[in-house]
Amino acid sequence: MTNEFFEKQTFSLYSSSLQLNRQNKEVIVQAEAVKYFQHLNAELNDQLMIKESESMMVEFQQKELRDMNRQLKYDNERLTIEIKDIKAEYAVERKVTAEKHQNQVEDLEHSIKLLKDQIEEIKKMYSLESRVKDEVIAKLNEEKDSNKKMMRELATVLKIPRLHLEWMKKNGVDEFVAKCKKIIETHD
Repeated sequence: MTNEFFEKQTFSLYSSSLQLNRQNKEVIVQAEAVKYFQHLNAELNDQLMIKESESMMVEFQQKELRDMNRQLKYDNERLTIEIKDIKAEYAVERKVTAEKHQNQVEDLEHSIKLLKDQIEEIKKMYSLESRVKDEVIAKLNEEKDSNKKMMRELATVLKIPRLHLEWMKKNGVDEFVAKCKKIIETHD
């Protein structure tokens, strides 16, 4: 609102007119300007309060974010240390487990070797026992054949009195009894 506007215009009040002088017009213009600037000042103060409130909210959020960031860094460092510790424990445990497994494998290999050696000894023993058995069977068969032959001879000697007397004169009674006892013992 400019001074020229008020200077050129006249105001009418209820069928009468009023004309203001320059000084009154300036007072009215100043009053209107003061009201306008007071209103503008109030709006700017409101905007300033809103901006300050927003600024405080942003500062609060920034502080919260900084605190959260510090906490996350702390948690990250703590978890990183825990992960390193767990990895170290896992490496040690894996090494111990690998050593245990290696020892078990070595023990099993040693046991297998011992069992193989025992099996070889048992095979040798079985082979020897089989050979001894075969020799014993062969000897028993020879003895059986010899006993059969002797029994036939004695049976023949006993059947024929002339041979019986001749054999007793030649070998004696004790020899005859000993052979008969031997034959009886082998049949039992």
